[in-house]
Amino acid sequence: MLVDEDKTIRATSKRKYTLTTSTLSSGTISGITYGAESSTTNLLGSWTAVPDSGTPPQHIFSVPMGSKRNLYMRLKVSSP
Repeated sequence: MLVDEDKTIRATSKRKYTLTTSTLSSGTISGITYGAESSTTNLLGSWTAVPDSGTPPQHIFSVPMGSKRNLYMRLKVSSP
């Protein structure tokens, strides 16, 4: 995934059997909440929260692939 102008989304990769999305919080906008969810089917109701293992302002969301044939991740960004 490419970085947009404000450098919010940094990278998405599928390496070493882990699906990872990394973002940087914008220092100019306050109150933004970042989260991620994963699913093996991409169907409504199949999404589960992924914990954030980053240190602000960086957010890192990773899910081990394990024996999963498919794994989807979506980044959730919300403001108050």
